[in-house]
Amino acid sequence: MKFPSLLFQKNRKKLEASRIREWNYVFTRHKPSTNWNHDENLPDFATFRINENQSCNWCNYSIPIWTRFNDKQDYCSDYAVAGFKVNTIRGLQVGSKFFNVEHSPIQTNYSHCEIRTSEKLTKTEKREIRASLHQNCKTFLKPNETKSNLEIFICIISMFARRFLSKNK
Repeated sequence: MKFPSLLFQKNRKKLEASRIREWNYVFTRHKPSTNWNHDENLPDFATFRINENQSCNWCNYSIPIWTRFNDKQDYCSDYAVAGFKVNTIRGLQVGSKFFNVEHSPIQTNYSHCEIRTSEKLTKTEKREIRASLHQNCKTFLKPNETKSNLEIFICIISMFARRFLSKNK
C-alpha cells in the first residue's frame, strides 16, 4: 500500500483537544506477536501503555488501515488496528487521575494523537483501566486482514464527513 499524502502534516497546525469530539474514534496499532491477543481478537491490554503516552490516530484525519503506517512510512500489513471512542478515553478516571486525547501531529502523521494521563497509576489502577478499555474496544483490522478499494474509499468519505460534522458542532 502506498503512503497516503493526506497523512502528511504539511503546514497544518496542532488542534486543540476540544476539537476532538466525544463521538470520534482513535485508532491504535498492535503488533501481532506481542501486542495482540489472537484468542479474543483484541489488543493484549497487558502491553497497553497506561502510564506513558499511548500513540493513536484520530479518525478525522485518518482511517483504520492508515494506522498501519509507521513513522518511516512503512506499511505493516501484519499489524492489527483497534479503536476506542474518545468518550471512553475521557471517561476513564481512577480517583483524581483522568485521561485525555490530545492532538500531537508529526511530519508523517497529522492525525497522530496521544492518550495521556494526569498522574502515575498504581498497578491496581492500571488493571482497572485496562479492564475498562478491554470492554470498550472495537477491532477495526485483524492481523493481515485486507480491505477492498471500495471499503477504503467508504472509510475516506466517512473521514471527511466526520471532519465536516466536527467543524459544524
